[in-house]
Amino acid sequence: MCGRNLLTWIPEKSCLETVRFSSIPTQCVNEVRCNSLFTHAALISQSEVVIVHLPAELYASHYPISPTKEGHVCRSAFVDLGLHRVALNLQFLCVRWHPCYLKGPYLMALCNDNTLRMYDAFSCKKPLQIVSLDPSKREIGMSTLNPKYFIGDSAVTFDFGSPLDVKEVEQNGPQYWPIFVVHGCGEIRYVLSDTHNCKFFEPSDSLSIFPLADDNYDLEVSDVLCLENDGLSVLAVASSTGKIYHLVVFQDKDDEEILSCTSSAYSLHVHEIIRLPWYKLVSERSNVSTSMCTVFSDYGLKFKYVCYCSNEIYMIHLRWLEDFVKISEISG
Repeated sequence: MCGRNLLTWIPEKSCLETVRFSSIPTQCVNEVRCNSLFTHAALISQSEVVIVHLPAELYASHYPISPTKEGHVCRSAFVDLGLHRVALNLQFLCVRWHPCYLKGPYLMALCNDNTLRMYDAFSCKKPLQIVSLDPSKREIGMSTLNPKYFIGDSAVTFDFGSPLDVKEVEQNGPQYWPIFVVHGCGEIRYVLSDTHNCKFFEPSDSLSIFPLADDNYDLEVSDVLCLENDGLSVLAVASSTGKIYHLVVFQDKDDEEILSCTSSAYSLHVHEIIRLPWYKLVSERSNVSTSMCTVFSDYGLKFKYVCYCSNEIYMIHLRWLEDFVKISEISG
């Protein structure tokens, strides 16, 4: 990205195009995220998010691309400008597009006041819904400077699980998606989201992690990624200590029960812990920052994901997950 321009490779059309934005964050853009249909993108800085409406000729196969020197001009708008009038220190910790595209598209944002916010891409001046993630308080907008608020209890990142298979859900009716929220102390909870009615359910209790460990596996979380394969969900939890935990998600209750229960309906089982080679070198020179390790998926790779940390990029291959799916296909 250079100024208001972004070079974009379009694999379906094998060409490189320039996208120009009408608005961009005033701060450095740390991340660019596109939704699953590639109709919208989010330009994300520490305290500002801009939603970009991408032109159809960039993503629709039936639209021919006519290369231009000026590039494709895109309409863009700031998300929730009113936030800064209420709390000048509000920051966006994690921003992701909701995978459900039946309505929306919707953008989800985790903020440092321990809230999860839902925005409509076409009307993003204020959130459609807000839910507090503080396990002890549910008041919205509580300051992180409150002495009763412990920094380890704050949520740091999140990702989406598989939607519930609820019988009464019609083709165009609501879909319920669990959002796995990871707290700085290593606790993991989930929040059910309903984009059809633009609402959140109450956050769950902390999920049990097995085998049990007194120190909660010494988790110092920096990022999380949920991998979905044939009904099996795996959380890849990246730690600032140079470890990645692969947690298999078990659903302990039926989909119908999850909608009405208040206790946790999932449990997590540690399948393996891997240590990245970069950590030893970095830790010998300086303190390791919790922002140094991020994980993200490649839509073309089912059993692999990418990990970026300390100027190193790793491709993680879950061979055991690939073998499990193959065995399931043979036995099924």
